[in-house]
Amino acid sequence: MRFQRTLLIILASSLLLAGHAQAGDYSRSGVYAGVNGAYGIDLFGDDLRGAAGLPAGVVDMGNSWGLNARLGGRLLSFLALEFQYEWMHGIPVNFLGLEVATFKPHTITGNLKFYIPIKIVQPYILAGAGVGIWKLDVRYPLAIGQLDQSSTGFAARLGAGVDIYLTEKVALNVEGAGVLNTTSFDISSADDLSGLYYFSVSAGILYRF
Repeated sequence: MRFQRTLLIILASSLLLAGHAQAGDYSRSGVYAGVNGAYGIDLFGDDLRGAAGLPAGVVDMGNSWGLNARLGGRLLSFLALEFQYEWMHGIPVNFLGLEVATFKPHTITGNLKFYIPIKIVQPYILAGAGVGIWKLDVRYPLAIGQLDQSSTGFAARLGAGVDIYLTEKVALNVEGAGVLNTTSFDISSADDLSGLYYFSVSAGILYRF
């Protein structure tokens, strides 16, 4: 809840500042770069419990803070192409309240962004594809069944966001995206764990060169 409140405060403050921005070409072609703070919400807790053969309440998941960075180009007023890297500090696995393992995802995607160029406030949707590199750090092997592992697979990113321009070159970016991938881990002899999806909420600064 604290993260959501902070995000709303930043968004409201930026909208007020953006109201004082001078007129400019906010939809022009050109290169941009950005950095966001991110918060990852796991979407694979049920799959983990099924792969481990354990009921709800015995194993549960936590969420993770992280960062993402992007470098792209605005090709047309309504279209941009970017490369995005996202790192999550660690999605914890809790066994009877004890943290027994941590998933550490890295995701690199090439994204297409489709804008609605409404002057200083420019919402968009995005779709991207690339690679997901995940690591599983296990503290207590008996609880989860296997030692440390890593897995690499196809990744996709689907989401939406908004750029709010404070000046012609500087904008606040707020984005939410689902991150999907084909990575898998050998959790038990009965089944592998795959479909390690999570939802990323992020906010940060975008700079137009």
